[in-house]
Amino acid sequence: MKRLSIPGIDAHYKDEVPEICVLLVAGGREPQKSWLQEAAKRHRVWAVDRGVESCMRAHVLPELVIGDSDSGSPKAWEWARSVGAEVHKFPRDKDLTDLQLALRQLASLGLPVTALLCGGWGMRFDHAWGNLFSLVWASRHGIEPGCICDEKEVLFFLRNGDHVELEFDVLPKVISLLSLSPVAEGVTADGVKWPLKDKTLFLDEPYAVSNVPLDERVVFGVKSGWLGVYCTWEA
Repeated sequence: MKRLSIPGIDAHYKDEVPEICVLLVAGGREPQKSWLQEAAKRHRVWAVDRGVESCMRAHVLPELVIGDSDSGSPKAWEWARSVGAEVHKFPRDKDLTDLQLALRQLASLGLPVTALLCGGWGMRFDHAWGNLFSLVWASRHGIEPGCICDEKEVLFFLRNGDHVELEFDVLPKVISLLSLSPVAEGVTADGVKWPLKDKTLFLDEPYAVSNVPLDERVVFGVKSGWLGVYCTWEA
C-alpha cells in the first residue's frame, strides 16, 4: 500500500502510486500560505502562470514556472528567475492551456509521476471544468492524477480498480462521489452515513452527493471507470 499525503489528509492506496509527486500551483483560488508551505515540504512544486504569485507570497520556491504570463505579474516571474526556478514561457496564442502545458512537461520527464493541483478551485466554471478533465486527459500521457486540493476542497481521482482509504485530521462536512466517466461501476463507500456497495454511478445522474463521514477514516473504490471523491469543509 502506498500513501499520498497533503496537509490534513493521508490517502492510502491498495495499489502503488508513483513516488514522485509534483504539486502544480495554478492561478485559481489561492491556498492559505501555511497550507501551501506544508504541502511544499512534502512534494516538488511547479508554478503554473499566476500560481507563481501564490508561491512568491508564501515564500515557496518552485522548481519550474510555466505558462504564457498573461495572468502572473512580471514581478512574480522575475522573482522566480531570481530564486533559480526554471522558466518556460509560451506565446499567448496557443492551443493548450497553461495547466496542459505543465502536464505535458511532466510527461516529457519520462518518469512515473503523480500530479497534484492546487489553485484549481474558485474560478470560472469553464476553467475549473477544464482543470479537472485536463488531469483525466493527462492519464493518457503517463501522468497519474492525484487530486485537486487546498484547505477548503479536495477531489481525489480513482479509476479502474483503485481503492483508497482517506484519513482526515479534521472531518469534512460533506463527501460526494462523482462519476467522471459516462459510467463508473462497482463503486463502494464505507465509513459514511450512506454506504455504497457495488453501485453504478452515471455522469449524467449525479445522485451520490452530500454524504457524511462517520469517522476520520473512510474507504472508497471503483471497479471500472473514473470516480471523483470530493470533500469539502465548507458545506
